[in-house]
Amino acid sequence: MLCRIYCHIFMNIQIKYFSSLVVLLGFTLCSATLEAQTGRLAYVNIQQVLSQLPDIKKADESLKTFRQQQQDEFEVKAKRSKELSDQLRASRDTLAPVRLSPLDKKAKERELSELSAQLLALELQGDQTLINKEKEMKGALLSRVQQAISIVATRNNYNGVMDMSQVIYFNPADDITPLVLKELNITVPR
Repeated sequence: MLCRIYCHIFMNIQIKYFSSLVVLLGFTLCSATLEAQTGRLAYVNIQQVLSQLPDIKKADESLKTFRQQQQDEFEVKAKRSKELSDQLRASRDTLAPVRLSPLDKKAKERELSELSAQLLALELQGDQTLINKEKEMKGALLSRVQQAISIVATRNNYNGVMDMSQVIYFNPADDITPLVLKELNITVPR
């Protein structure tokens, strides 16, 4: 009977020890796998890279021109809308020197209504149109930068690259911004 008790206690100790060993081994393997998966991380200042691209200046100028054209179109339509509104208001005045015929009045009211709708559409769609235009123009540039980052990261055995603006701390030795600029054939004055 005593032997059976000792065997039972010994087996319980072995099972607890064995399960602790399995758990410890599992943690060791998980941490080794996690370390292998994360590997080295690189950091890049994407804003600096973009600002150095020669084509970005052309894109910015083009966007500025597009924005100004939108503003000019809005101002022309707003000015015409005010003129029509003033003419209609003046024609309602009984002492007005020039009275509009009912046909002219209807035509001006219709034009005013159309202009109001166009102004509202310009206002609502203006920002979205500008955003779409910017995506279209800068999309190719971002693609070139992304490709250069991938090449540099692969060449230098980095498993991941993060933008510096998203990181609180980084090791300056892992900053690949100069390498990305070099990959894009951009020389930065020192």
